[in-house]
Amino acid sequence: MYDMPQIRLQDLLSNLDNTEIQEIWEVSYITITSSTAKPHYVAILADATSFCTCMNIINQGMPCRHQYRILLQSDKAVFHMGFIHTRWFESMPSETSRYATIAQGNKTYSIKLLHYIDQIRTGNVYTSTIKKTADKRIEFGSAMSMAKTSVQIAVTEGATGELTGLLTQFIMKY
Repeated sequence: MYDMPQIRLQDLLSNLDNTEIQEIWEVSYITITSSTAKPHYVAILADATSFCTCMNIINQGMPCRHQYRILLQSDKAVFHMGFIHTRWFESMPSETSRYATIAQGNKTYSIKLLHYIDQIRTGNVYTSTIKKTADKRIEFGSAMSMAKTSVQIAVTEGATGELTGLLTQFIMKY
């Protein structure tokens, strides 16, 4: 899915002032010979946020291979822990105002906030309410699978009356 750009570069940068853009890189594949293959673009912004036209950092919540490629090439590209969405952390670090940044192989700690990515990226969407709903759907799917298998066995074995009796008792109980 992320082999093709998901957004045009001009749309990705449409709400930004040109002074906020530090660099724009084109990432192409050497081995792809198709005439329909399109390059990806990685933009590095003033606050160290980097966006790629594959939109992996937004859709998946982590940097893509194109951004990692630029990390190796650009002296303005920085790996910031804030690039990784909070949904990927098992538990949130106690210190959230300081992030580790890695630039040109040097690790430093920064309080630099990524306000561009924070504007686009939503919070942790896997809330307790959504988790409960998802858990109920999983339970429903498991129960329906069991019911379907039970009906198939009852029909094959000629025991539909017995299954109907068990289900009737269960329904009357609850």
